[in-house]
Amino acid sequence: MESTPEPPEPPEEPCPRPPKNPQEPPGERRPRTKTRLACGFGCPCCGPLPAPGPGAAPPGGGIAAWSRAGNSRSLVAHSTFVDGDRGAPYVDSHVHLEMVLQKLRWYEAAPSLQELVWEGLSKEERVCWKTLGWGPWQNLVARGRQSRSGSPTWFVGWASLSGAERGAAEALGWDSEKWDGYNWLLPTDQTWNELDEETRRHLAVLGEDQGSWNEMFFGSRKPAGYVFGGDMRTWDQLTTTERRAAAQLGFGRQTWDMVEMAGVHEFVRDFCGSGFEGCITQGCDGQSLDECLSVVRAHPRVFCSLGCHPKNAWLYEEENLEERLIAAFDEVGEKAVAWGEFGLDFSLEHWAEDPEYRSTQVQVFERQVQLALERRLPLVLHIREAADEALALLRKWVPRDWKAHIHSFHGPSEFVEEVLQLFPNFFFGITGTASMGEDGDGARMVRVVPLERMVLETDGPYLIPTGTSFNHPGQIPLISSPFSRRWRASRSAFVVALF
Repeated sequence: MESTPEPPEPPEEPCPRPPKNPQEPPGERRPRTKTRLACGFGCPCCGPLPAPGPGAAPPGGGIAAWSRAGNSRSLVAHSTFVDGDRGAPYVDSHVHLEMVLQKLRWYEAAPSLQELVWEGLSKEERVCWKTLGWGPWQNLVARGRQSRSGSPTWFVGWASLSGAERGAAEALGWDSEKWDGYNWLLPTDQTWNELDEETRRHLAVLGEDQGSWNEMFFGSRKPAGYVFGGDMRTWDQLTTTERRAAAQLGFGRQTWDMVEMAGVHEFVRDFCGSGFEGCITQGCDGQSLDECLSVVRAHPRVFCSLGCHPKNAWLYEEENLEERLIAAFDEVGEKAVAWGEFGLDFSLEHWAEDPEYRSTQVQVFERQVQLALERRLPLVLHIREAADEALALLRKWVPRDWKAHIHSFHGPSEFVEEVLQLFPNFFFGITGTASMGEDGDGARMVRVVPLERMVLETDGPYLIPTGTSFNHPGQIPLISSPFSRRWRASRSAFVVALF
């Protein structure tokens, strides 16, 4: 493994510790968090996940094919079916493993969460979910897209459609790739009577009628506690009746609040295959730090990167994150391989132009760069809607030969090209977004970044690859499959070079 370059001489004016915020930030400026229930995790980086575009749907129609086979509540078997061969060596360079394990425990507690469509639930389960404020308009798979539950035909694979159904679908603009990729082509703002007669005729062949169509798009409401594709209510915020319904579904306080985790050894055994050489999990806020450390202690192949996520910058002093981070690095020693994820994120709609919000992020960014250089650690950078500002800070503070992983970057190609030229030891993370259609940002990154400057990451449980329902380290081989022939070395090699 290459030695890390010596840190530069301290600047004339060292980065000061950011000042404490004099007032508690407004409620909208919440830290990174995890949403609960029904649509899986909302993504703090991306918000609601869009419906996937045409792309690499797994053989046999992925989730839909597995559900039709009657095995939709066997997550291990489904992952084995969808993820493919996991025998070649690989490393997941960026994952929130504690949240993956919490999500797995969540699935174990309430198997109905794995159902694709409302019709797949038992009568008793439907009553319980309705009591909790969720209904047939909400897809229970962690995809963050609206359920097409009006007609079950929407979840039948292209190859299984009848001739008449396929003809109707083609008349409406679908082909096999778009259909099996769940690419929705019809308007969502028109009632049945507003659609033209020909469209209604084709939809009728596909099983739709006035009632089912209008229910899909005009009978829906956001469930109680809904935010970013999931439910933000804690167990204590549920009514007595809602808690009873949640308990009947299999939840308790610890599973509903996503405190319990599935066993990491059992997870690696069941989901990661023989090629798993390790993963780097993130401790990047006050809550995830302790959970991250517990997983790192528990398994010899789980390593970590520790830092303060930019959306938590305003809590840097309030939660004593600097002291806690330094103590965590000292505790786990060589199993902490980088500082991060940290960076700049100006994507929040109501705060992007707030001078104090931006200034706090910049100060916390600069402080963490200084700490990482002092400890001779590579950087794990989160940069969103802040490419110009981040590049200026990198130029100012980071030595040209330092190592860094720019995690899941989907910003301007010009930023990528300049970073590649300026910093020869910076790598870009490629995620499951590479499967979300050739026109997507993930596929663009695969085209723009040279192979030798890529590392593979899941960012699990977020950024779910097209055609799957549970993102975890064992999906690295699946993420690499579109360009696997280009990998001459082990899929672990570049991570070793970086860390």
